[in-house]
Amino acid sequence: MMLRHFKQLKVSTSITMIWVLFIGLLVSAILPAARTNAETTSPTIAGSNIQLILTASNLEQQVDWQMKFKANDQLTATRFKIEAANQKVTEIKQADQVIKADTNGYFELTKDKLQDVTFNAPLNQELKLMIDSKIGSASTFTKEGEGTYTIATTTNGVAYQVKADSQTESSTEADSASSNSVADINQQVEQSSKSSVSSITSSSSSTTSSSESASSSELSSSQRQVSDTVTSTASTSDKAAKESSQSSSPQTKTTSQKMTRGTATGTGATVIPEGAITLGDVFAKPNQQGEGGSVTTGAIVTNTINDPNINGGLPYDEITFGGQHTRSSIFANVKLDFNQSFSNRTYVNFGTGGADGFAFIMQNDPGGSSVNGRVHQGGTQAITVAYNDSDGQNLGVAGGGSMKSGYEAYRYAIQNSFAVGFDFYENKDTGSDGAAYDLNSDPKPPHMAYVFPGQSGSYSKVPGLFNTRAILKHNATIGLDGAISSRITDNTWYEFLFDYNASTQIFSYRLRNPVTNATTTPVSISYAALAGPLNLAGNNKRAYWGFSSSNGSSTGKTKIAFSELPDKTKLSLANDVLKTSDSQSVIVSQTDTTKAKYLNVDDTGKLVGDFKYTTGDKNLVWDSLKFKVDASVIDLKSLKNVKATIDGVELTGLSMTAAADGTITVTTATKPVLKSGSEVKITLDFKPLSTLTTDTLTSFTSQLTLHQQDDPTIVRNITGTSVYFWIRKMADVKLSWPVGASEAQPTDTTVVKDHPQITLDKVPTADYSAPVFYYKSTKVPFAIKVTENNQQVGSIIRPSVDGAADWHNKYSSLTLPRTNLTWGIHQFKLSAYNVDANNQPVGDVLDTITLTIAVDGTVAMEVTTGNATNSLLWTGRKVGQSKGLLNRDADNSIGLTVTDNRLNKTSGWHVTAIQSGTSDQFALQWRDSTTANSTDMTKPINVFSSTSGETIQKKTWTYDAGVLLNSPNYLSVGQYDNQGTGKYHNPVTVQWTLNDTVDPV
Repeated sequence: MMLRHFKQLKVSTSITMIWVLFIGLLVSAILPAARTNAETTSPTIAGSNIQLILTASNLEQQVDWQMKFKANDQLTATRFKIEAANQKVTEIKQADQVIKADTNGYFELTKDKLQDVTFNAPLNQELKLMIDSKIGSASTFTKEGEGTYTIATTTNGVAYQVKADSQTESSTEADSASSNSVADINQQVEQSSKSSVSSITSSSSSTTSSSESASSSELSSSQRQVSDTVTSTASTSDKAAKESSQSSSPQTKTTSQKMTRGTATGTGATVIPEGAITLGDVFAKPNQQGEGGSVTTGAIVTNTINDPNINGGLPYDEITFGGQHTRSSIFANVKLDFNQSFSNRTYVNFGTGGADGFAFIMQNDPGGSSVNGRVHQGGTQAITVAYNDSDGQNLGVAGGGSMKSGYEAYRYAIQNSFAVGFDFYENKDTGSDGAAYDLNSDPKPPHMAYVFPGQSGSYSKVPGLFNTRAILKHNATIGLDGAISSRITDNTWYEFLFDYNASTQIFSYRLRNPVTNATTTPVSISYAALAGPLNLAGNNKRAYWGFSSSNGSSTGKTKIAFSELPDKTKLSLANDVLKTSDSQSVIVSQTDTTKAKYLNVDDTGKLVGDFKYTTGDKNLVWDSLKFKVDASVIDLKSLKNVKATIDGVELTGLSMTAAADGTITVTTATKPVLKSGSEVKITLDFKPLSTLTTDTLTSFTSQLTLHQQDDPTIVRNITGTSVYFWIRKMADVKLSWPVGASEAQPTDTTVVKDHPQITLDKVPTADYSAPVFYYKSTKVPFAIKVTENNQQVGSIIRPSVDGAADWHNKYSSLTLPRTNLTWGIHQFKLSAYNVDANNQPVGDVLDTITLTIAVDGTVAMEVTTGNATNSLLWTGRKVGQSKGLLNRDADNSIGLTVTDNRLNKTSGWHVTAIQSGTSDQFALQWRDSTTANSTDMTKPINVFSSTSGETIQKKTWTYDAGVLLNSPNYLSVGQYDNQGTGKYHNPVTVQWTLNDTVDPV
């Protein structure tokens, strides 16, 4: 037990003796699901040097392809790349060995390693094989006799189709032809659709032949008709092209590919297929015309779609073309480069009709030329300048509707252009102001065809002496209803693919149904056919690419998204805003209301732009960087310390200018060249305007402008996503204790930050009422947090504010919990903070005052005897053991603990022990140790005294020291305690007294 705060602390210990005659004291297998294999027949891909035989096995929704090789004597090695569902196959198996693709996706096998290999790919997806050969002693691979092949599998894994997408040597003879006449162009295009590699075709409604190649007789009637037409045309134009290359006179004969309407059924994908991507700064600002050529909005809308149920939950960008009496176009910032291969996959939804149509475009319109007062815009701003009401037929790219001298249609089109048009409305009005572009088209709309809109030969006049209306010449026209689905304008998603093979110099395009894999016959066009109309020679073999659309009086919408872009360069620009004092980001969401992160108006912030050039094969030159902030929030005069590092190395020679609208331009003395893998980090310090009167959520963005080193006309503007951060109007709070003994109200010159120490002579028994304190504040809410050792004490204080500039406000309700006022010295801090939207303290400390309280201590004693009853025991003794000076039971030790918490230990304490009560049978004796003499305890004995300044001191006596029992005679059997009667009654106790427990005053 423990007692405190007495002059003398007394503890009584009872004594129990139990005498017993002759006896002692009271005594965690999963099995794979079965799968059914259905073997298909083997398509063969045959080049001049190597033959690949593929066998597909249907395993649920995957196909295990087995590839066999046959090679001639000249072949020394082959390499091949496999793409399945637009994803590269990264490993193949040969026997038990796994072979990984190289960094370019190729597998390379020498002739002695041409053993069977297997790989895995999805069903119902296109499978692409790109094959090269190494012949004889050659050190490099050649594509002679090889190429790119597409294998389409159906959902049951049985029917498939192999198509050759590339040309062999024998089909490129006309590439040297350079005539710019439409006749030559058409002949070269038709010739380029011929392929000398073997192709195997099987209808999706029937199984394939068991032979390694299928004859043309196995084609369906519609396929045979298309095949016959293309082959016939190609043969004719091949001859014409050869004649053209041998003669300087232009060819006048023109032919046109004709694609008949098919009988496909079904629809496209009801939701966008997975794989769609965000676009960033891929496209420049859209061009939008209203009626009469006026600038309008809404004809092109770009949205980022975030739907967990679509596109695998990944965000993607969707561009919508629409409006009424509008024409619109949008072009990529980076040109297509015909110096190298490229490919593109565009998802397209043609809506439900109503629109005139939509077009894919390649162009090199230089801009600046005018026609009857209408000025062409070039580059990414290109769009038709034909915008009469009847000009919806031009799909935003072609010319006007007239062939009148001086007003010829081609003059109004995007110049130096090529377009693949998706035309949904048949224009056949031959009236004086009619739209007659489709008068000679076959099949009729909806159809797909390509044209050269800026070429005079692409237009002809409606027959008739006085008729001046224009007819547009369509090439490779394909009827869209029944081609890959029942109806193309069914508001579902299809896929438009185009690619260019730099080795074969063939550009091709096609439209595909992602649900059924039905694909329009690929249309192939040689580089020579494109070079003249696009003026590729004058543009370093590069051309802008993009899309356009138009609507007349009817409205309709076409939507596009992308899963693959021609330019594989990956650039990013991330923005951040830091508080310079701790380098912590303060950006929040655009809808944030918590204000948990922010800058105060007197803080210094840091704008950060982090540019990364992740992948690409071109060197880029840094032209300029622009930061954009809100000039009504940021102090533009405070801008300083602009720094930039490239791959960690600081860049010198930076300069900075700030416009009144908040645009900050950072330029360099020399223009750094950035390579793939480079990272550029730009920082700039700023301060908010001190005149802000309210908390403000503001934003920051940046844009880095670069150009391609080998072609300065290719400019890339990389825009970082806007980030948002709070600027908070800081509460101007000052705190003070009263002044002097009179506790007067402080002034600005008599502020008291540290209260004189308060001393309490004991621990309070209730919460302590602290002294009053004064404060002054602007009319902005604030809070005060009381802490000790950085731990909050009590509740948050929220004083009232009136905005007064003096010190008349005082707070008199501060209480400190008694649990925080134990013995010792306590220093409490009262710190003022801004508050967040929930009135909670946030941010840095605005002002602080301190309060020191000293709590004086006490002296306390505790006595223990080594047993639960806290008694002194002599038990289990025999009569013959009951006489003389007797030790206590063996486990009956005595312990004293004294705790002295006094601040000033000016006097020592001591403990005394005395026998209380008497017995006729025995008395108590004190022996301080086993070797000391015993002393009668009828008088107080000093048994324990303070020996040091330690707060806690202890002393222990074993069973044979301390209090002992002295019995002059043998005792009879019995229990001697205060419960006994007669001679067994034992009222004897030991009283322990702790002396001098209070400091003298």
